[in-house]
Amino acid sequence: MCNMIEVIINPASHGYLKVKMKALVNHLTHEWSSGGDERVGMHIHVGRDNLDKEHVRRIDYFVNQQRTHLCSLAGRESSEWARFTKSPHDNHEWEEYGNSGSNGRYEALNLQNHGTIEFRIFRTPYDFDEFCTMVDLVQAIVEFNEHTNRSFLTGNRRDVFNAFRFFVREHKYKYDKLAKKNRLLLV
Repeated sequence: MCNMIEVIINPASHGYLKVKMKALVNHLTHEWSSGGDERVGMHIHVGRDNLDKEHVRRIDYFVNQQRTHLCSLAGRESSEWARFTKSPHDNHEWEEYGNSGSNGRYEALNLQNHGTIEFRIFRTPYDFDEFCTMVDLVQAIVEFNEHTNRSFLTGNRRDVFNAFRFFVREHKYKYDKLAKKNRLLLV
């Protein structure tokens, strides 16, 4: 992969990305393919303006706690470019979540950026529907964790993921691609 390129767009809303990016995403996915290479993926940044420290901590815990499910949905698990370093099984203290880990920006959820949190878990989408599914997944993770708390998240992992699936189903008008594309995972 000697000819690498990074595409960066201006900040955009969840709705804007799902409506206005179709031509660009279709062109890029037609021209480039990761071919299964874990070094190639899509990163989605979420602005921190409306996220307080505890909200970021809950998102970080959720992403690390639900690693298996999220990697399945995202289509990528990279031990080099999107590492999961805070396993809830390793007895990390709650306060460690929401802070950048030992791998810096190469964590599955990069928290080193001052103005954003960066989800690095996605493979390169193969079409616009998959792109929208990935955008939906990030939005759903952020919005779901507005309503969670430490006690709930640190409980049974299966119950937490089931609650997330229920949340997506209840908001399928907003997360339509996520609810449809991964119907078997979200039933």
